[in-house]
Parts: sequence; structure tokens; C-alpha cells
Amino acid sequence: MIIYPFLFALFPVLSLFSQNVDQIRLPITYRSFVTVLIITLCLLLILRLIFKDWHRSALICFFMIFLFFTYGHSYLITKSLLIDGFLVGRHRYLIVLWSLLLLLGLWIILKKIKEPKRLAAPLNIISIGLLFTPIVTIVQFEIRLSEEMKSRQHISEFSCGELTLDVDHPPDVYYIILDAYAGHDVLWEAYGLNNSEFLETLSDRGFYIADRSQSNYNHTELSLLSSLNMSYLADIDPTFSNGAPPNTSVWGLLNHGVVRKTFECLGYKIVTFDSGYYWTGWRDSDYFIGVDTETFGELRRIKGINSFESQLIETSAGVIINTFANKLPSYIQAELGHPYQEQRNRILSIFDALGDYVPSLPGPKFVFAHLLVPHPPYIFGPNGEPVEQYSAFTLGNDQGVSGDIPESIGYPNQVSFTNKKIAETVDQILSSSRLPPIIIVQGDHGIGRHNLDKVSILNAYYCPGMLDQYLYPEITPVNSFRVLFNEYFGGQFDLLKDFTFSSPMDDENKYDFTIIPNKRISLKDYQFVQP
Repeated sequence: MIIYPFLFALFPVLSLFSQNVDQIRLPITYRSFVTVLIITLCLLLILRLIFKDWHRSALICFFMIFLFFTYGHSYLITKSLLIDGFLVGRHRYLIVLWSLLLLLGLWIILKKIKEPKRLAAPLNIISIGLLFTPIVTIVQFEIRLSEEMKSRQHISEFSCGELTLDVDHPPDVYYIILDAYAGHDVLWEAYGLNNSEFLETLSDRGFYIADRSQSNYNHTELSLLSSLNMSYLADIDPTFSNGAPPNTSVWGLLNHGVVRKTFECLGYKIVTFDSGYYWTGWRDSDYFIGVDTETFGELRRIKGINSFESQLIETSAGVIINTFANKLPSYIQAELGHPYQEQRNRILSIFDALGDYVPSLPGPKFVFAHLLVPHPPYIFGPNGEPVEQYSAFTLGNDQGVSGDIPESIGYPNQVSFTNKKIAETVDQILSSSRLPPIIIVQGDHGIGRHNLDKVSILNAYYCPGMLDQYLYPEITPVNSFRVLFNEYFGGQFDLLKDFTFSSPMDDENKYDFTIIPNKRISLKDYQFVQP
């Protein structure tokens, strides 16, 4: 039985999914699995017609698949490799090398291997073994995720206790997270962007700007875990320490944290959005708002390649197409750039819904919006114009470059776009709300050159009444809802000392924390002198 060409074809897809299983869900991979199986079948049938031998054709098919999927990895490894000033990783060299390898492999299979049938059994076994590791990784993750989502909900259960609604019409509460939005000092020193005009715009609308604020953690999931549970990680669960399992351990508490449960206990409806991150898009909320849907009720499946398929292309010979995308027909460019367009649509849809649709929903409501701006990839110009990119879609930021755009250009431009949209959205919320709402606009972490940059954040509060008397410049997100519940709902929460913890970006050391002191300078004392 010949199965190894199909299993070898599945391996790159399954391996890529296993490496990103904590960021994406299985349905996004279905089309990739089906596509590689169909292409492998067609290739095998064509080779069978040419060579009249199933086993020899299977060997050639396997070898061609191997070359196809190793090309992209080889290019990514060598594209910046210099040997005596000679750039090794260029397509002009690699294509020739891979062509020679293909010819050599065909010669060996056709001329030197006398009984290809004898190789089928061991290759079947090897291919099954290859699939074992990624399958185990995926299964273990899914089991752990299921257990975490069930077992950790009881930890975050929260009784309203003394919290009450003292007014007949309590205010709507908007919690808007702008991913990787740095403070005014970092924006100026690292990117040459003077953000004071935007901060003054918010102040003119009644916002309190905590202009010396830092995030409590430098990772999105840890920062939001802390703010949405009003506690530091060690107080939430002592196991959140060095060596703790990555990501899945926090999903239950991110989806059903103390803040959400408190608002639900007070009778609030929960409104959330498809953020692009599974664990900040709470699909079990009262109103889950998806992308590009007329009713904003459910996520519409969008045509075109998705972010997973984009990564698969980048790690195969398809990277050749990405490299020369701007020379290809427009319809191919549109396909390659579709994951970025999908990201643009998602972000714009959230902004539109926040301003146009959400204020009309029956209240009271707690609105949680996690927007992946100004975080890379850099897909908006300063005025919101699309920035074309064709390389593999990623939310990472490798060596200061996101896709095709340098961080020094892309990040400040995306901040400028975000500023315009936030100002517009805030105006729409305020004008459309029947009662003055509470609005918190906050960065989950910063971005930049060193640890201090990566925890410097925007932190702005629109709080009708007396709440701003209890805010202060250094307040960190862990205290945001403690102050809010105390002043609006009769809470008795002690304010915690404001700490900032930094840890490495890799999962294995994510809980190995170092305290970062607050050295930020307030906006009124800051001198915008060219660094």
C-alpha cells in the first residue's frame, strides 16, 4: 500500500499548525489539508501515466514534495547569510541548486533503484512516525485547553458582595485595548512621533491621561489576565511562576475573569469582538461581533488565502511567488495580500461597530474590544490608507521588520491612524450614548528598544462624575477596575501597589519575571527634544 506521499505532504501542514496551535483554531487549516492531498493525488496520477509504475511514481512524488517544502525553509535560513560579502540566500542560486537536486533525485530513482516497491513499507512507517509528534502536541494542547476552560472558571467566580447599582440607569463601560500602544516618551524617543496633540484631544473630551502609566506585564495575555482579574498573576494562582505551561493556563481566566463575572453579576450584558486572537474574542458573550457581517452577529467566512495558508506558502517553494509578487498579475497580488486585507477589515469593523452599532445595544453593557493596532503587521498608513504587503502574514516583529515594512516607518504611521480612529470612535460613542459612558483606552504593553519601552503604555480614562479624583499618573491596569468598582458600584477594593514585571518572549521563560521600575516623565514635564 502506498500512503507515504500523502502523509509526507500532510506533515508540513500539521507541523505548522502544531507550532501555532495556541494562536489559531483548527478550522483555519482545513483548506490546506485538503489542497495538499488533492495536489499530491494529481501529481501521483500524472507520474503514474508517465512512468507506468506506481511505486516508482510514488518515490518521485515524495521527492518532489520534499524539495517543495524544504525550499522555503532553506531560503528563510540563508536569505540574510553573508559569506565573504556574498549573499547566499538568493532565488537565482537556490532555484538552480534545487533543480540540480531534482535531476539528481530523478536519476537515482529511475536508474539506480531497482525495486522501489521494497521501499514502500519503511517509508510508510517513517511517514507515520513523522506525524506522531505534531499530532501529540495538538492533542495535548486541546486536552489541556478543555481542562483549563472548565477547571479554572471556578477560580474566577466572584460574588457581587457589597457591589450594587445605586442608580436606575448605570453607565455602559467600554474597555478598549490598543495592542502595543506605547507611551508619549517612547513614541518620541524611539520613533520621532510627538503624540501630545492626540493626548490633548482626549483631555479636551474629558479624559484623564495617566501619563506615567506602565503595563503590569510585557505580554498581551499576561497583561490582560492581570487587568481583567484585578490582581497580579502570583495572587491569581501561585502556579503562574517560572516553568508554568504557556498560554492555555490563562485562557479560562481571560475568558471568564473577575471583571467580566462582576459585570455579569451586576446585570450587565457582555459585548465582545472577533479580535483575531481566540482568547480575547469571547464567543460566549451576550453579543459577539464578527467581521464584515451585516448584522454584526456572526463571523462570515472570507474567501482568499488566510493567515495560516500565507505562512505555509512562505515556508515552501511558494516563497518565490511572495518575493516577486509586485511583478505578478493583480489578482495574484490580491490573493497573497488577502490575510493583511482580512486583518484590515477586522480592525475597521471593530472601530465601526464600536461607534455605530454598539451604543444602540440595550444596556447596561460591558464592552471589551481588543484591537491589534498599532501592533504589527503594519497595514495602515497614517490616514488609514492600505499598506500593501505580500510576505507571510504574522503578528510577530522579527528584527524590527513586519512583513515588507520597517518598524521605524510602519509603527508611527499606524499610531497616527489609530489616533484618528480612536478620536472618531470616542466622539461617536459619546454622541450616541443615552447616558454618559465610562471609557478606558489602554495599551496592553509597549514596543521599542528595551524593557522600559516595552512596558510604557497609553492609559486614558473617561469617567463621568468624581472618578478622576481617584486616578493618578502612575496607575497601572491592575488597579483600573478596582477604582471603577469602588467609585461607581460601592466596592471596597484596596488599591494594589503598582508593579511592572518583564519576562522573556519565549514560552519556556514567560513566567521568569524581573521588576521594571517606573522612570517615565509626565507629559507636562516632558521635553520633546530630538534624540
